[in-house]
Amino acid sequence: MNTTTLTIDPGTITSTISPLLFGHNLEHTRRAVWQGLSAELLANRKFCGEPGHQGVATQWYAIGPDTVQFRLESSLSAYTRHEGVDLASRGSCDFSVQQQKIQSCRARQKCGIGQADITLIASTAYNAFLALRSDRLLRVTVRFTDQPGRRIYFSRSFTIRPGTWREVSCRFTSRHSDPHARVEITFDRVGTLLVGAASLLPIKTFHGLRVDVIEHLQDISTTLLRWPGGNFAGDYRWKDGLLPVHRRAGLKGFFDQTLRYTNDYDTHEIGIDDLIALCHKLGAAPFITINISLETPQDAADFVEYCNGSAKTRWGKVRARRGHREPYNVKYWSLGNEAGYGHMKGPNRLIDYVRMAHECATAMRAVDPSIELVASGTWFPAWARKMPRSSYADFEHVSYHWYVNPPMNDVLDRDVKRNLRRIANVSDLDLERLTELRKTLNRRAPESRRPGISYDEWNMWYCWNRRPMVVDAIYAATELHMICRNAEELGLSIGAYFQPVNEGAILVTPAGSELSTIGQVFRLLRPHQGARLIDLPYQASSSVDALATLSPDGRTAQVSIVNRNFDRAQAINLKLPGQRAAMLQLTPDTDPACAVRFKTAQRNLPASSAGRWLIELPPFSITRVTVPMSAKAR
Repeated sequence: MNTTTLTIDPGTITSTISPLLFGHNLEHTRRAVWQGLSAELLANRKFCGEPGHQGVATQWYAIGPDTVQFRLESSLSAYTRHEGVDLASRGSCDFSVQQQKIQSCRARQKCGIGQADITLIASTAYNAFLALRSDRLLRVTVRFTDQPGRRIYFSRSFTIRPGTWREVSCRFTSRHSDPHARVEITFDRVGTLLVGAASLLPIKTFHGLRVDVIEHLQDISTTLLRWPGGNFAGDYRWKDGLLPVHRRAGLKGFFDQTLRYTNDYDTHEIGIDDLIALCHKLGAAPFITINISLETPQDAADFVEYCNGSAKTRWGKVRARRGHREPYNVKYWSLGNEAGYGHMKGPNRLIDYVRMAHECATAMRAVDPSIELVASGTWFPAWARKMPRSSYADFEHVSYHWYVNPPMNDVLDRDVKRNLRRIANVSDLDLERLTELRKTLNRRAPESRRPGISYDEWNMWYCWNRRPMVVDAIYAATELHMICRNAEELGLSIGAYFQPVNEGAILVTPAGSELSTIGQVFRLLRPHQGARLIDLPYQASSSVDALATLSPDGRTAQVSIVNRNFDRAQAINLKLPGQRAAMLQLTPDTDPACAVRFKTAQRNLPASSAGRWLIELPPFSITRVTVPMSAKAR
């Protein structure tokens, strides 16, 4: 076993680590909101998209004989809508504003729609909601049952009279747990029933969001939330979010990877007020991406005024009427997302992006000059070199994204050793790329307007389609080390992992949630947030990667150490002025090459009057040592 001596001098402080480097994305992608942060249990609850062959919305099924007619139709009188958009004049319908029509021409035949595979949990209280409309007096029944329909968990009937939409709600507590429950909405008379929206939520939520997932976001100390994306920002309509949540129309995804599990639609469960409430609960700074492809400069300015304007301004009055008199004071705003890559709506040529970003920036700053703007193009050196020098006056930061594409498809591949070593050391390559970008920005931008780098998307590629492994956590730990260690020199101003919920750090199922190996890394490294960085020698070829900080009050030193080797242990001879030390260690629970879980060990190290400890680092392990500082060291 190799032994490395690590001497830490708390007097060699180089900088303070900004908590903003430990931010996260909250984008409406895949299962990050649906079956992730959102507590909503019904799929396609607003009947978006093209229907199935029977005329029934995707995720729903038809009930009744062949004589019952089903139609999924767009209508000016639909229950959901887009704020400020005339559906009739849109030119081409995106199937986002629709209602499910059910027509029966015979009495005493049960007909309607249903949905299967709903998870109910015993002793949990739920609220069911329906928006219904009919052409005549109808008796409508909503019923929750097991899959065969023999066990009834809840049933209630409502009288629906012709005319406007009727909103009905009912509460019930499930006596049984069932991952495959069904809901059916039926009637048995001649007539037409329209269903405009449906919902099933546990009573215990926070703004319709899952309390257990929020607790995990608190556990990893989320310091910043970038919302609504990302790619989804090009689809988002912020003014829709001012509508009641059930009336917000679905949002059609443009990029095919964004909403693949929800029929390419988001049901808009999180609006701006919900986002700010979540940020307040987490103690996180909101970081909002505007839709530069859809919103006019005036729309962007209105967004800023809604968030930051006083209650005397036009949009500040709207916010105040909604119960939020004090401004939200959102400081960080991104001017679109990833312009230039070709997968987003909006400008992809630099000249077009520069023009649109300038128009939005000018309008937004006229409302609130104190905001900080992030330019979000490709922002690799070729883009940065072509950026007109005058354009740097429009923003304080540039967005940088990079994903590691893991080269291994199989842990039993003959090149597995090379691949594991590459992933464990990839942060060194990332540092080279960031350094090149920093040099380019320093050359191109006027000295008085040199922007910070907002590293607002980073992750292992396809981490959202699999359970993160221990090797992913080793990458996350070394990447966070690299970001913290080099932030001052590189001008890294913001960091945001993409993204915690169901795409890396927090694993969510309908019945529970847990931190992944990556989530455990974020929790382990929490003490570095806002701490003072202690200078340590760093060698890119070293198999041990360490980061040391001193708490703001100078009373505690924290040292996090990563053993990048997957096949051999290391030993650290740690020297640090103090007499007591505690250790928390994450080690793979099986073969490090294929482990997906950590074992956690926590213990106090033997007292040392000389401030020396010999620590064994198992393969692919991450260790945090906490040492109270002696008065002399302080």
